Amino acid sequence: MRSVSIRMAFALAGAIIMGMVVFDVGFVFWEQKRYASNRSAEMVRLAQHLAIGLKGVSTLEKYEYDARALRKNVLEQGFLVRYSLGGQVFQWGSFPSSLQCPKRIYSQVRLKKGFEFLCLPFYAGDKQGTIAVARALDETVKHVFEVNRVLFWWLVMAGVVILVLGLFFLRRSIVFPLLRLKQLVVAHDTLGLSTYGQDNTGLLGSLGRGIISMNQQIDDDRARISHQLHE
Repeated sequence: MRSVSIRMAFALAGAIIMGMVVFDVGFVFWEQKRYASNRSAEMVRLAQHLAIGLKGVSTLEKYEYDARALRKNVLEQGFLVRYSLGGQVFQWGSFPSSLQCPKRIYSQVRLKKGFEFLCLPFYAGDKQGTIAVARALDETVKHVFEVNRVLFWWLVMAGVVILVLGLFFLRRSIVFPLLRLKQLVVAHDTLGLSTYGQDNTGLLGSLGRGIISMNQQIDDDRARISHQLHE
């Protein structure tokens, strides 16, 4: 019966590991999509907020001075900003020079050269300007990795608990009853088998009753053969 317990432990552990892997992979994709969606919405709100602020300023230099706190907060969140108006260009952070707004400016977040990139047009009087917001995809990967690392250890602990409880209930419901049934069969304890079959209504009880029937059939065949040989 020890070999049965070992096989059950390996089978249960394999099922738990496969379930953990499937769940973890699914969580990674879900969290990546959720986080990217939220951050994209933040990029759009940031660009719209900057556009509203730029429409009401007299000079971009004054806006740069007034928006110092906002600039610090934006950079701490991992966003990069570049805006232009009337030939003047200002940028917050090391905005990649490879990210240029196309001639046909779009107002949706796109993936471009390892960045999430957004261009938003705005008007200040009779002048048209553009606001570009970018965020490195490494930010999303880093976030998902940190969240998944915490989830991984929770999954490991949950897997260990499930394995221990599963083995405990499997041993009580399968291994121990089989061991008892084996002892009764080896001892040829017909009365014990009869009691076992009556007390257990499940599959093992049916097995016990089947063994009793088989033993009875063997005894009947033995008596019949003995009687024929005697005659």
